[in-house]
Amino acid sequence: MSTVESTSRRTSPITVMIVDDSAAVREALAEVLDADGRFRVVGTANDPTDVEGPAALLPELAVVDVQMPHGGGPEAARRIIAASPDTVVVALSAMSTPSLRRQMADAGAVAYLTKGDAGDVLLDRLVV
Repeated sequence: MSTVESTSRRTSPITVMIVDDSAAVREALAEVLDADGRFRVVGTANDPTDVEGPAALLPELAVVDVQMPHGGGPEAARRIIAASPDTVVVALSAMSTPSLRRQMADAGAVAYLTKGDAGDVLLDRLVV
């Protein structure tokens, strides 16, 4: 699986798609990522059945909520990777259990972050 090129060698921001069933979370995360300068949000989706359009933009990174309707984060991760195999999928959830972490890893997520992380900590963890 590909990884996102280190930002220290990049000349352009990491392109990102956000998948979360909460419009408020999608908007807030997009605002934080875009303001950071290391990231540029290129698309969003509100559930796994809505990811093909943004994934067609071939984002380098997908930040995916774990618990959503229609199969949740694992289904979203599988669909994103099928549509854009080089996209790095990172799980983001308010809940962190071994079972959820395993489900996301099995679906292709390379990292599991919690929504409780402070803004700068979260942003730094998204940079591979």
